[in-house]
Amino acid sequence: MRCAACALAALLVAAVSAQPVSKEVKDDLCRFYHATTGSGWQNNLGWAEACDTPSAPTSAFPCATAWHGIDCDTTADPSIVRQIGLKANNLVGELVSLSSLSSSLLAFQVSVNQKLQGTLEPLLSLRAVKQLLLDGTA
Repeated sequence: MRCAACALAALLVAAVSAQPVSKEVKDDLCRFYHATTGSGWQNNLGWAEACDTPSAPTSAFPCATAWHGIDCDTTADPSIVRQIGLKANNLVGELVSLSSLSSSLLAFQVSVNQKLQGTLEPLLSLRAVKQLLLDGTA
């Protein structure tokens, strides 16, 4: 009986802590994935399944499943993406806007991706960013 209660409690905690992000956030992240040749990244765990499958269920969205380099809020709202960390991950292409993350993203780390290029203009909407690491990019 006690183990059944433990299992139920674990399921409830998992359900609360693993919330899918909005469709807009998922779409922005997938646009970033495709613009930076995500299929060629060193690690695209989670991204490929969700971004290469147009009808991917919300259970495949970041924060509901593990996407490499995505960290979500673990306290206030677990459906909010707080950090993108894809350092040295073979990103190739241009930066794109992530406007759906403008008020929630705190860190954007894509350094040491020598073939990542473009202007900073797509990142100007990221008002909450406190850490922006772009060194080692084109």
